[in-house]
Amino acid sequence: MAATFSQSLSSHPAAIAVLAEAVETWAAGLALPSKTVFEINLILDELISNVIEHGYAGRDDGLIEVAVEYADGAVTLEVTDHAAPFDLLELDSPDLDADLDSRRIGGLGVHFVRQLADAVDYRRLGDSNVVRVHKRIEGAA
Repeated sequence: MAATFSQSLSSHPAAIAVLAEAVETWAAGLALPSKTVFEINLILDELISNVIEHGYAGRDDGLIEVAVEYADGAVTLEVTDHAAPFDLLELDSPDLDADLDSRRIGGLGVHFVRQLADAVDYRRLGDSNVVRVHKRIEGAA
């Protein structure tokens, strides 16, 4: 059986905390492990923060749509925005072994998403960026 959650939010940073609470309430109803809920919210926080900062350049009037589905022991997250095209999969992985003074600024959030996810996909559909993240839940049947 699949269970879904969706919410539209503005590109205002405060919307991330509101979304996190809503995800926690939805996940509690499914008895998802707290580690999974934390990771879902971390992924969403990183993706949405990037959209707000880079896609909408700090404007708080942009629309971001989030959909989450739990089915077959896995969670699939989809984040859609209407900002300029940006394929996060084209970003190089950060050099975590480089000296702090030599490291390129940025890219760690996308790195965290890649590390937490089992699969990440990007598509440009019309005027929308669509990022889809698939994550298996440890110990789920």
